Amino acid sequence: MPAPPPPPPTPVDKSVVDAAARTKAQLAAAGGFGGTIQTGGQGVTTPALTTNKTLLGQ
Repeated sequence: MPAPPPPPPTPVDKSVVDAAARTKAQLAAAGGFGGTIQTGGQGVTTPALTTNKTLLGQ
């Protein structure tokens, strides 16, 4: 005798789906640019590495 089929899925409440989507959106927005900040609160403290302009061939 074969096993009985699994029970049908239960209906999901719309408010639960909305809350999950809202939480996911908030977490995505909070991630933002946090991983790209490479300086501290003081900013860049070393002088810029620049050179004077020169003409080509000189």
